Amino acid sequence: MTFSPLVDFTDLSPNYNDRNQEIIYNIPHCTAVMITAKRIGEIFEKPSRNASCNYGLGCDGKIVGIVPENKRSWCTSSQWVDQRGVTFEIASENTAPYKMNEAAFENWKKLSVDIMIRYGKTKLIYIPDKDKAKAYKPAKNEMVIMLHRWFAAKACPGEWLIQRLPEAVAEINARVAAALQTADVNEIAPVQPENAEEYTVKKGDKLSKIGAIYGYTADELAAYNGIKNPNLIYPGQVIKIPPKEKKSLTPAQAADVLQKVKDNTPGGLTAGEINEAFDMAIKLLRKQK
Repeated sequence: MTFSPLVDFTDLSPNYNDRNQEIIYNIPHCTAVMITAKRIGEIFEKPSRNASCNYGLGCDGKIVGIVPENKRSWCTSSQWVDQRGVTFEIASENTAPYKMNEAAFENWKKLSVDIMIRYGKTKLIYIPDKDKAKAYKPAKNEMVIMLHRWFAAKACPGEWLIQRLPEAVAEINARVAAALQTADVNEIAPVQPENAEEYTVKKGDKLSKIGAIYGYTADELAAYNGIKNPNLIYPGQVIKIPPKEKKSLTPAQAADVLQKVKDNTPGGLTAGEINEAFDMAIKLLRKQK
């Protein structure tokens, strides 16, 4: 899964690199301007911006996917931390304390819960001391909050959020725990391969660039979409992304994976197995609701 299922739409940025580190950080930013998700996407889709984020959370209550989770965004003035984190631009006022829009702030909490569950994390940690936070080695089930101001001379993410982080982190952890307790993993239906992803071509796009985002070559995407010339695509064209072939976990296997994660004994499990088990649990929860 490249983006959370919570996103309303995507507006991919060309400003990213391959991710070569495990995701262990949650990095909230303030936009310092009260803008919609669409506008956040428009800002970062420009190569000249030389910046990006994984998710944009607009004042309209919408979520835009900008850089897929398996890629490193350019957001926190530090390659080291961005390689290890999911980054969020959250709509906020343009002056201190950079109060965040309530709808966008709530979406950050929802996204944090979703990401933690999909990556097998059961505890989010906020350490106010920057040196201790940077030095902290999270356990397999932990994610850690990182702040932009620790890596650059910036106020980001603003005092409004910083003052609320302890309470917000406790709420996120409670939501994760409740989700795991509610899911009856023995009733989970196997996940079937599906192609839910499409990409709309923008000016300057190349099929090779689109393929790199999703893990395919230009020729593979061309063959899947019936494109005769891989070098000839046009703005507005919809590129269908083929599903990845894989063997689904059985309900019993998913139950075993989730139990190991809850017991903090995930030895021998792959990240893919953990993600799939949590995906199955989330689908069951949504069905029950």
